[in-house]
Amino acid sequence: MKLDARERLIVALDVPSVAEAEALVARLGETVSFYKIGYELAFAGGIDFARVLAGAGKRIFLDLKLHDIGNTVARGVESVARLGASFLTVHAYPQTMHAARFQSSSANARRRRATSGSTGSSARARRRRCCARSSVPTWCW
Repeated sequence: MKLDARERLIVALDVPSVAEAEALVARLGETVSFYKIGYELAFAGGIDFARVLAGAGKRIFLDLKLHDIGNTVARGVESVARLGASFLTVHAYPQTMHAARFQSSSANARRRRATSGSTGSSARARRRRCCARSSVPTWCW
């Protein structure tokens, strides 16, 4: 499967405010369709901005590195799934990873039913890529 450059490029919105992120997104216009939101922007209102971007048809990578007990991570993943994010980083041990994966699958199934099944199998496969960035397993949903 060949992706065009617009879909391969992820622009990091590593800025301290939503206003700066909005300005960057406006400047880039339609040349970019995928954005990463990390801690700095997330804690400055970036979670709501992620909803705005997703609503505008942009893809979102929330680089929040969730790490907690299984139930807590699972509930966080469910909330992120409702935002419409394409990727999320989770740092966890196997049992927590399982809880996160189960919750994202359940949330995605509910969302697919609510949106008449618009998510294809290739999109599901992309969400299940495994990221090995640290000694603690990391899973990108």
